[in-house]
Amino acid sequence: MGSGGRDGVAVGGSGGDASATGGGGTNDGGEGDGTGSSFADADANGADGDALDGACVPHPLALLLMVDSTGSMATVDPGQTLSRWEIITNGLPAFASSPENAGLFVGLDFFPEVLTGMPAALQCDVTAYESPDVPIAALPGVNNEQVEALTAAIANRVVGGGTPTTPALQGAIASAGAWRTAHPEQDVFVVFLTDGIPNGCSSTVATAATAAAAGVSGDPSIKTYVVGVGPEVVANLDPIAAAGGGSPKATALTMGGPAALTDALNAIRASVSGCH
Repeated sequence: MGSGGRDGVAVGGSGGDASATGGGGTNDGGEGDGTGSSFADADANGADGDALDGACVPHPLALLLMVDSTGSMATVDPGQTLSRWEIITNGLPAFASSPENAGLFVGLDFFPEVLTGMPAALQCDVTAYESPDVPIAALPGVNNEQVEALTAAIANRVVGGGTPTTPALQGAIASAGAWRTAHPEQDVFVVFLTDGIPNGCSSTVATAATAAAAGVSGDPSIKTYVVGVGPEVVANLDPIAAAGGGSPKATALTMGGPAALTDALNAIRASVSGCH
């Protein structure tokens, strides 16, 4: 896939050097799927993502996707033929199943969650968003199991509810931080996909931006990339994206359907790949 070059995708920030191939070593401890891609456990080559004799050995890379499944995701925007949710349900599996992303570690979670027995009541407890529906693992997985798990989770998710952006983002950052602590050889990022202005659990753009900034300043430091699905939210999401340290603006998906989403995710992956 391309790196965000399709019409309708405005990628915030500059794309990183995605040309480093570096070769992936064998996986340690059985993690990953032994694909040998540039995203596999590079520390098997003894460099842990740094230059070795002038050659680039990229860090293993993990993305935790926190995806908005609120009721407004059923909207079909002008210029699109699919709903916002259908763009997600088609674009994410295409990204996960692309051979280009073999060896990339990906996890998936959704928001909102609701209180048990109270489907109209949003779950505002951050811990409700700290256990991904699909735990982080390497693509494609043994017998394609990680791709299938991601695809099934998206297919089985029912849209509805409000937009508790702040606790959802805090939970995603906490989950990504826990993974980073357990896997210090990996670079871990949150990708926050949403179509809505924060409006649940006392969430505002300001509180969400504060949560994103806390992720960057925390230990371990976790950066957040923001993808806005739909035309009306993008400028409002820019402060969250800037505070998250990934790019100065949110990536805007206003046209292009699922392919635009896949391109946007590929652009994010490319921007954080390579030696540093």
